[in-house]
Amino acid sequence: MTELLLKSTLPSNYREELEELLFFHPQQEKVQDGIVYSIEKYGTPTIVEKDNYLHIEFDQFPGAQTLYAFDKIGSIEKLIGSLIYYRTDTETIEVIHIDIQEKYTLTGPLANRQVMLWFILNLKSIAKKIKGIRYIQLIYSGDHLKKIPV
Repeated sequence: MTELLLKSTLPSNYREELEELLFFHPQQEKVQDGIVYSIEKYGTPTIVEKDNYLHIEFDQFPGAQTLYAFDKIGSIEKLIGSLIYYRTDTETIEVIHIDIQEKYTLTGPLANRQVMLWFILNLKSIAKKIKGIRYIQLIYSGDHLKKIPV
């Protein structure tokens, strides 16, 4: 049986998988406008290792946080996605970037796992616990934004 796991830390032995998700995703062209918007606003993401854990940092926003999705099959935890977010003001968390392994995307053979929706619901649950947060903001393409009430 498999289950999805959410973690806020990523051990350094996942570097290759994270690089693949973040920089070499085969469906990048589908969300090119959103990627360009994010890089213009937040800067280029960099994977940094600290104390045997990986962190995604942006030169213009050092406080970005990341959630990692894993598909746990037996005792094996496979990295299948990352969601990077930042608190832009007193009431908004903006999703800077989402990466989901191709076979788990909406057009992949494991689309029924609904990883994108699962990520957003988990972020919404986290946001409810942060004083003052009222919205999660998503970038769809270019400057087209969607605010989700918390």
